[in-house]
Amino acid sequence: MGEDLLCVAAGRRSEHVIDAMRPAIAQHLIRPVPGELAYEFHHELVREAAYAELLPGERQAVHAAISRYLAAERNEDLDPTHLALVAYHWTQADDHLHAIPALIAAGAAAMGSTGSAEAYDQLSRAIRWWLRSGGTPAEEIAPGWDLTRAA
Repeated sequence: MGEDLLCVAAGRRSEHVIDAMRPAIAQHLIRPVPGELAYEFHHELVREAAYAELLPGERQAVHAAISRYLAAERNEDLDPTHLALVAYHWTQADDHLHAIPALIAAGAAAMGSTGSAEAYDQLSRAIRWWLRSGGTPAEEIAPGWDLTRAA
């Protein structure tokens, strides 16, 4: 994870994040990525354990912060992989008002490039999230999309 995204996820300034990471680096839990201003876990199990330690509200806040960061850096060509990542983090944040439009954007982008299976997956997830939202007016969260016909 890049240092800037790490700071966003932690909700801290760079110098605080680096100071907090020093013990984890010394214990070989995380390591700097060679040639980049980024860090990675030494092992997938360490990442899973660290994630499991987050309380549900913390986990949602981290995913929401990552979503906002990724959405802000969105490029103009609407890369389907990037949009799918934004949608993933909004769904993990359990924020249907952002997850549904993000899933629709990812699905629409996938229709134009990666294929119908990915588009179907993203758009069907958008419909499930919309149904789960408890009747949020479709026009409020997905302008221009008739979710009632698709459901």
